[in-house]
Amino acid sequence: MCSSWKDRWKESIIDPLSAEDYNHTLEFLRDRYTHVLDSPPERTSTHSLLNSERWWLAAFFLLIPLKLSFAYGALFPALALWYGKKLRRLPLPIDGTRLAQPLALFFCIASLSCLFAFAPLHSLVKNIELLFFLAIIPLLYKETTRETLPLFLFGLISGQTLAALVTLFESNIPGLEVGFFHGAVTESGQLALTIPLTLGALFALRNKLSHHSSYLFGGAVFVLLGAGFMFPAHPIRLFSIAIGLALIGYFFFIALTHAKHNRAFSAHFALATIVLPLLCLALLYNLKRGPWLGVACASSIFLFLYARRVLIPVLTIIALTVLLSDPVQQRILSSMDHFFIPGGRSEIWSIGWDLALRFPLGIGFDNSSVLSSFSTKVPHELEHFHSNPINILVETGWVGLGLYLYWIGTCLSAGFSKLGSNTPRAKLCTATACAFLSWQISGLVEYNFGDSEVFLLALGVVGVLGALAEPTSNIEADEALV
Repeated sequence: MCSSWKDRWKESIIDPLSAEDYNHTLEFLRDRYTHVLDSPPERTSTHSLLNSERWWLAAFFLLIPLKLSFAYGALFPALALWYGKKLRRLPLPIDGTRLAQPLALFFCIASLSCLFAFAPLHSLVKNIELLFFLAIIPLLYKETTRETLPLFLFGLISGQTLAALVTLFESNIPGLEVGFFHGAVTESGQLALTIPLTLGALFALRNKLSHHSSYLFGGAVFVLLGAGFMFPAHPIRLFSIAIGLALIGYFFFIALTHAKHNRAFSAHFALATIVLPLLCLALLYNLKRGPWLGVACASSIFLFLYARRVLIPVLTIIALTVLLSDPVQQRILSSMDHFFIPGGRSEIWSIGWDLALRFPLGIGFDNSSVLSSFSTKVPHELEHFHSNPINILVETGWVGLGLYLYWIGTCLSAGFSKLGSNTPRAKLCTATACAFLSWQISGLVEYNFGDSEVFLLALGVVGVLGALAEPTSNIEADEALV
């Protein structure tokens, strides 16, 4: 007798499986579907980018030479993401804080000086604001690896080159004023950091395939584009600039063509023929003597250590630029007159020294706006002492200045710790130290410590310096860093 459909359903569904079949089936289902059930949903590439600190930091380096508000928009997510992840695993790691500790102590002393400040609340708020940005140093120390370092350098150099190109156009096209990017003072302060870094990247990338002819091509671009600066009234200057821009376009095409086959050669060629000439021209056009001195000293030190054959031609170009350029000559020859004019550096530095003797504990951080109240010759719009050491001495006292100098010594000692090596990593480490030194030299006659755009970039450079100098950092190999 045929079984009914109810009996067949009961036999196939309700009757239990044998123990062996049951275990077999359960094991198969577990192997087949457990990874799907336990694993989180797959993230899209956009979601991964937005949750990656390295891309936010790359955007920060790209935007800091262009616009501070845009750079903040990239920096804050990077800080929030990185420290948010670290807070899940307390205590926070202290790796990478060696170069930040002296500066943190400096800001603690600056906070104490707020008790004696002329405007205590304002001084305290400003001090806490700068203390917050110290978090950049450990972040970049941990995030700077063999993979991210080229990304960070590419972002910074690209942004600075774009800003330099805008400066070139504004200086040679009458009536053109973009007004969106940084001014001459801020751009020069950033160039004091960027040019030595770019020089270090250039020689870190140099290999057997690199040709010295690229340096000659770069010199030709510098001369052609510099005609507008050296001979501003000559009728041939526009023709010379047009040829220089055409050469930049041609060299960019060559670099782009070789990028697929040999990225190191392509990057080296672009840095030598396009980037460094534009950055140096922007530095010239801005007519700021402090960054001139800082870049010249830092670049000479780096070339003396790693490329002495190139040092003599570079010094020759600098000497010819001074001899042939009226704006540079006038700027240099007028230095003493500007120093001793009423309300000039001679007078404000004398006021600063008197205040340092009267207030050994400082007048409070960011309180130098009282400067004009001590002399009728000082303009009211002048709110600092045009010098990092003097400004820091007056505002934070002798202890604050001592900690600041100790921080400088710590960073330079770490940066020049690899002088015995000739690897790409050692060259980049030394170049980063030279960039930091250039910032300090230019700060002898300018208060770039109080310029947020320059200060943030300097903290980023210190973070990268820590990663390059520390043997236990995430950069484990010396070869092929870029």
